[in-house]
Amino acid sequence: MNAKTCMYIDKSKILPALEARRKLLMEAYMCSSDPFEHMDYLQIADEIGQIIENIEAGMFDWQEEE
Repeated sequence: MNAKTCMYIDKSKILPALEARRKLLMEAYMCSSDPFEHMDYLQIADEIGQIIENIEAGMFDWQEEE
């Protein structure tokens, strides 16, 4: 089939969870002394921030119906 199905994202549940995870990563980033670990935390926190922005902007993932 060629139909597409929109995957529903419950913003009221996922956004607070993502924000909490991002906050924890930023705290770990601030406490880290290892430069490699430091950059990993920052990169992951940034990627979560981009996901949050996309969800808030109403961008949803589309997948082929099986």
